[in-house]
Amino acid sequence: MASVAPTVKLAVLIDADNAQPSMVSFVLAEIAKYGTAFVKRAYGDWTGPNLKGWKERLLLNSIQPIQQFAYTQGKNATDAAMVIDAMDLLYSNRFDGFCLVSSDSDFTRLASRIRESGLVVYGCGERKTPQPFVTACDKFIYIENLVPQIETPKPPSIFSSDMFPTTTAEADRRVDSRVVDWLREAVDALSDDDGWAGLAGVGYLLIRRHPDFDPLSSSEVEAITAVLHAYGAALKSRNVEETVGLYTDDGVILPPHFKPSAGKQALLETYTRIFNSIQLTIKFDIDEVVVMSPEWAFARTTAEGTKTMLQTNASEPHANQELFIMKKEGGSWKIARYAFSTMKPLVQDGIRRS
Repeated sequence: MASVAPTVKLAVLIDADNAQPSMVSFVLAEIAKYGTAFVKRAYGDWTGPNLKGWKERLLLNSIQPIQQFAYTQGKNATDAAMVIDAMDLLYSNRFDGFCLVSSDSDFTRLASRIRESGLVVYGCGERKTPQPFVTACDKFIYIENLVPQIETPKPPSIFSSDMFPTTTAEADRRVDSRVVDWLREAVDALSDDDGWAGLAGVGYLLIRRHPDFDPLSSSEVEAITAVLHAYGAALKSRNVEETVGLYTDDGVILPPHFKPSAGKQALLETYTRIFNSIQLTIKFDIDEVVVMSPEWAFARTTAEGTKTMLQTNASEPHANQELFIMKKEGGSWKIARYAFSTMKPLVQDGIRRS
């Protein structure tokens, strides 16, 4: 079973003149299997037209661009700058290994020199890379092998999805699709011939490849999403007790044009008045959930559909944008503050709304 060494400190040096910006993310994801990139630098003459496609990739992957002017035509100043930096980093004694990203044989001696100092060297380049540079590295990674393969479509199942309907509870438990993809990639990278991968290794690789991955936040987002869906369902069913039960003890609703209602008793009175006046037939969508701390989060939602006035049975379009401030109370997420505003035009069909 493949494993990940969590403490290996790597310096990743990229020869931008001999590397494709579109491949950088794949390279860094592969290198994350072998250690943590404490230094990520890309070398080139960034004033020239040849490196135009790099800016977005540098920002996205937190790579430091190192400017090196071409002092003399025909001489590769970029290679010299990269070699000098590599030796400075080597003598700092802060690293366990280097990753040299280039298809240029000029780095053959550099790779050999680093290995002579007892550090591991990972090379990464195209298949056209000269053999001396390849063999000078402890391991050489061909960029062409890092491109994700297009999966062969699976034959359609003989079972209809209607035979196994998804319940609301199951929908609420769905995990962010990005996390599922990240997990699949990590398991594929570390699995042995039987398809097994160690959980610890998968966790280390996930964090290395995706620093924003937080298993706690993922589970908290699920829990908050469930509360928001419950709120939307309670609105549609006009259930006062269920709606107010989703608030904290000091919860507040801030409706437009009205004073806030704070506390459970005030919330009971407000929602009773609302539900006795209108019936909402809406589609409730969650646009964003952000966990700010173990006890606080916020969410943005939209609710669109129709609003029926119960006294006259008259209906009109209904569209709100909403902000929820969520607080964990008694181990469960609850609504601490709720504010909304209409997305309907102020004047509609020549009639000014009140």
